Amino acid sequence: DIKGEGFALLAQGVVGGVFGHAGKVFGAFGDTVDALAQTGGDAALHHVDQVAHVGDGIATGLQVFVSSTASGVIGVFERPREGLQRDGVAGFGKGLLRGFAGLAAKPLSGLLHGAQHMLEGVDATTQLLSSDKNKIKPRRGARALNSGRRAALNCAQFSPNITVFVEGIRTRQLGGSTFCVRLVAQEYVSGAATPVWSKTTKLGRLSHRGIIYNEAKWFPMHYLLGYDLGVEVLDRSLGDDPASPEVVYKAILERPRALQQVADLLRNPQRAERMERLRPSSPVPVKLIPVGQPCTGQEAELLLKFWPAWDPETVPHTQRWVEGPPAFASAGSFCGGAPRQFSAPRLQGALEKKSKGAFHHWSVKWVVVGGQEFRYWNDKSNYEQGKEPKARLRLSDPHCKFRFAASAEDDVFVQVLISGEPEAKWRVPVSGSGTARRHAATDWLQVIFKNSIEPPRGG
Repeated sequence: DIKGEGFALLAQGVVGGVFGHAGKVFGAFGDTVDALAQTGGDAALHHVDQVAHVGDGIATGLQVFVSSTASGVIGVFERPREGLQRDGVAGFGKGLLRGFAGLAAKPLSGLLHGAQHMLEGVDATTQLLSSDKNKIKPRRGARALNSGRRAALNCAQFSPNITVFVEGIRTRQLGGSTFCVRLVAQEYVSGAATPVWSKTTKLGRLSHRGIIYNEAKWFPMHYLLGYDLGVEVLDRSLGDDPASPEVVYKAILERPRALQQVADLLRNPQRAERMERLRPSSPVPVKLIPVGQPCTGQEAELLLKFWPAWDPETVPHTQRWVEGPPAFASAGSFCGGAPRQFSAPRLQGALEKKSKGAFHHWSVKWVVVGGQEFRYWNDKSNYEQGKEPKARLRLSDPHCKFRFAASAEDDVFVQVLISGEPEAKWRVPVSGSGTARRHAATDWLQVIFKNSIEPPRGG
């Protein structure tokens, strides 16, 4: 019907176009309100999948408005609490101002974004009037077959991703268990490095050779082809905000070196018993450059492996890349070779503790570290009487929620949650010189690190 087709095209072009552009304007106003009030954090509330019709747009718009308003109300209580934990009384005042700013701005932002989705729903409804869109079509066109020679598929056509496997950080001296690794594809604009894609690991675990991660990250191949791979080692125990940890090591892995291991695997794949392809036996060592405290002067290198990524739901076993048997592992990796032997020494004595929060003060505890545990009592007499400790941390347990690390203060070490949130500070009693206290804090921390290493199995 030509008249019906004309009406549908008119509705799409005039009505749908006007409502669609109006929705974008309302969305831009909503983003502006968020930026001016510096509320942030509600992008996930405003961003939804594309609405299908006007009813879907109304429901989505109402949901966005209610969620944004609720977020503003909650922020009045959450922002002061977070500020008090982070910066004390001054942080409480800043958090209070941010909370009330959010209370005013977030409902308005939610209203604007809600209107955006409603208008987009009208635009989507006009698109449904097109008879061409409602026609049943084949899923794909017919393949053109010819008798000529078929073109070979390259690696990027088989899998657009590359697995970057972060094995661990090898170091001569245990530097901490609050490190995570950020991998960054970066380009250089006017001599300055600009990140275009990044992935970050979880906190590593102390091992006999350093810090072990064993985490796989997928990187789009075109990022590794077009950019250098930057490496940043972050210490979540440093800095005021755990969400923005300080960089303690840096390195650059140039493009040819990052993909050489992948090329070698594709040219000369080794097979397992079930015909799976074996992952690289030897890691690619990346020398890390220390850039801050407390790592200055400590030599370390990051161990990476590369292989083509695969979808476990669709790729058959013969095309997967799997870990080889223990005998296949290289002595240069964390998996192979004789482990460096660390004894788990015992140390006990008085330490001062200060828990997080503005109203806590330094108090003396009797601390015993040994047998992969950290224990403390309120005083030495309780320990001598055989009473249960006030706290017992199983340092080598992978599920232990606390970590210990050096601090920016020379004579202090910190206790943090695995999320990086500070929990407490520890220091030796104030008697003695500053140098003596600094060395004593370092000794305590090294004993804690060595007790954090999981004992070898069967030994």
